Amino acid sequence: MVGGEETVFRELEPLLRKSSGSSVTLTGPVGAGNFAKLANQIIVACNIAAMGEAFVLATRAGLGPQHRPQRHQRGIGRSTVLNAKAPM
Repeated sequence: MVGGEETVFRELEPLLRKSSGSSVTLTGPVGAGNFAKLANQIIVACNIAAMGEAFVLATRAGLGPQHRPQRHQRGIGRSTVLNAKAPM
C-alpha cells in the first residue's frame, strides 16, 4: 500500500514489486498508504480477536481442538488470518 503521485509510483512500481512483493497498490496521495495499512491492521486484529473468542466458545461447549481450523475453513468464516494464526 503506497501513497504518492501516480507518475512517481508507476516509475518505481517495478522496484517496489522486487523489494516489497508482488502486491503493491497505489492508495492515494502521500500518507494514504499508511492509513490503508492501519485500516488493514484493524481488520486483521478484529479477525484474530474473533477467532480467539470463537475457539474459546467451542472449547467451553466441549468441542475438541483437533481439526478446528479445517472445520471453520469450510464455512463462510474462512480467512487468511485463520489459516495463518489458528495453528499457533
